[in-house]
Amino acid sequence: MAVAETRIRNPLKRGGQGLHNIIDEELLSAMGDDLQHAFGVLVSIIRNQNLNASQKRKAINDADEAICQKLREILNRNGGYLPTTRLRDMWLSHQCRA
Repeated sequence: MAVAETRIRNPLKRGGQGLHNIIDEELLSAMGDDLQHAFGVLVSIIRNQNLNASQKRKAINDADEAICQKLREILNRNGGYLPTTRLRDMWLSHQCRA
């Protein structure tokens, strides 16, 4: 399995849990499934050869916003803190804003 595909399947696991983990693990896991889906959509868009540049740019922006929305949900349910390094890196990578 490609490294990127492994990371898509495990977006919450890298970075360990810290002292700022308020959210219930089961809820985090469920929200992580939604986040994994949104991230998978983004990867599919990037790989899609049938979109022109304008369509791809809009689709990527929409996918980034969906990822940010999921991250904001986690942030809101965890006292304003993303509980893993992986989630914090995704927040930065997708240029999310609270």
